[in-house]
Amino acid sequence: MIPSQVGDEPQKPGTVWLSPNWRDWYDDGWTATNIDRMTAQRPYLHWHLAVELATPDADDVRRGTAIHKLWNAVESRVKMLHAEYDLSSLKGVLGWSRRTDRLQTLHLLGLARPLILLRLKELRNIVEHQDQCAPPYEDCSTYIDTVWYFLRSTDIFASRRISTFEKSEPLSISTGPRRPKFISFDFDGQEWLPAVRGCFSVTEVATHPHPEAIELNLSHSLKPEDDGLVYVRGSVAPASPHLSEIVRHYFLVDLPNDGTANGRAE
Repeated sequence: MIPSQVGDEPQKPGTVWLSPNWRDWYDDGWTATNIDRMTAQRPYLHWHLAVELATPDADDVRRGTAIHKLWNAVESRVKMLHAEYDLSSLKGVLGWSRRTDRLQTLHLLGLARPLILLRLKELRNIVEHQDQCAPPYEDCSTYIDTVWYFLRSTDIFASRRISTFEKSEPLSISTGPRRPKFISFDFDGQEWLPAVRGCFSVTEVATHPHPEAIELNLSHSLKPEDDGLVYVRGSVAPASPHLSEIVRHYFLVDLPNDGTANGRAE
C-alpha cells in the first residue's frame, strides 16, 4: 500500500504515482516492428573479411587490417543501434551526460560489456595511426570471437524493435469473478516517455509523490470501481525517477532477466 491513495471520488486528469508491484508480474505479450535486415547484416561483412585476413600465416599488414575490419563491424552495429533507438534522445530523457560514449550507453542499458571492445578500439588506433605491429594470430582470433559474440548478442535488437509490452498479475484462486490487474507500456512514437494503461488496486495508485512509485501524467479521469480496482491511462512523467528501470525492462522483453536486481544495470 502507498500513502494518499485514490479515494472513492473520481480523480481529475493530473499526476498520480503507481506502485512498482508490476515489476513482479509476469510478461503477458508484446508487439514489435521489423528492422531492415540488410542494415543488421552489414557488420558481418566486415567480420567475415577479418576472418579471411587473420590466418595463421598472415603477415603484420593483413593482421592489422583484420583488427581494423573487426572494429568496423563493432562500430557499424553500435551506430545502427544508436540511430534506430534514438539513444541520444534517451540519454537526455534519463538525465545521462551527453558525454556518455556510445559503448558506455549500451553498457548502461544492459546491451553490451565494453571492456574487450574498448581494447579492440585502442588496438585499431595503434595499428592505423601509429603504424605499430598488429597483435599475433592468437590474439586476433580472440578478438574475432569477441566481436562475433557481440554481434550475436545484439542481433535481436538490430532485427526487431519492441513497440509495446504488457505485464499481468498472476491470477489467484478466488470464489468470485475479478478483473485481472495489468500494465501496458507503449513506446511507439513516444520519444522514450511511454504511454501507460493498466488496471490497479486503488491502494496501488497514489495522489502524492512516493519514492517507490512511477510518476504518471493522466490523460483521463480516474474512477474507482466497486471491486476496488481503477483503470489508469496516461504517460510516464519526464521527471519520474523510475523511468530508467522501465527502459531496462523494455530491452529485456522476450529475453531472460540478466540477473541484476529488478533488471537494473550494475
